[in-house]
Amino acid sequence: ELLPILEEIMKTSRPLLVIAEDIDGDVLSTLTLNNIRGSFTSVAVKAPSFGDKQKDYLEDIALLTGANYLSKEIVQDLKTITTEDLGEATSVKVFKDKTVIIGGKSNPDRVREKQDFLRELLVAELEEYAQIQLEDRLARLSDGVAVIEVGAPTEIEMREKKLRIEDALSATKSASKEGIVIGGGCALICCEDALTNLISSLNGDEKTGAEIVKNSLSSPLRQIAKNSGEDDGVVFNEVKKHIGDGIGYNALTNTYENMFDAGIIDP
Repeated sequence: ELLPILEEIMKTSRPLLVIAEDIDGDVLSTLTLNNIRGSFTSVAVKAPSFGDKQKDYLEDIALLTGANYLSKEIVQDLKTITTEDLGEATSVKVFKDKTVIIGGKSNPDRVREKQDFLRELLVAELEEYAQIQLEDRLARLSDGVAVIEVGAPTEIEMREKKLRIEDALSATKSASKEGIVIGGGCALICCEDALTNLISSLNGDEKTGAEIVKNSLSSPLRQIAKNSGEDDGVVFNEVKKHIGDGIGYNALTNTYENMFDAGIIDP
């Protein structure tokens, strides 16, 4: 069934990547023989995951490479496949346990439509597992992928750097999802007035608990001041006076300035 499309590919002198749930028998032997004879280069890899998740993977790969997703439900006979159904990529790297497709020739408008559709599904989805799956698909269809390589002269320093980068990545993901607030412990100071209003409406243990929370709000800022060798009471009072303007304490420069402008932010 594959011979007609293989003959068409041979005319182009371009390599072929086949991604399928399973590849064996005549198909495998045909591709192998053509490779050995030098008729054309091809490589077959197993599709990632399984079930509906596998279908989602293959649909996304097809979309990103400009191919048509082919399944038993869509195509009854593989003889009907044409080169129009195939996608393109700048390069494909196949390793023992992973395949990397680089520079897929996708249709940007179709990709954007799919992204918008998935975002709508994500908003409506209530189940946590399904939300994670949709977020994964959105990530796959986004503009790019970054690889962060970390090196250090010693194992201990390597671990410390790795933990710092993991913290930074988690903070960045959280910020992109839910936004940012002013840092340096100032966002907590902003909550004090609202908590004071709440305390006035409480009684008994609830009131005591709320007062403990209120008293703890200034602790991060005070600790930053102490670590900098400054009087924490003075720093707190100064920040409290200007907190509505987004002014906070920059421990690095020992100045009071706008936290957003200084790049001191928290997710």
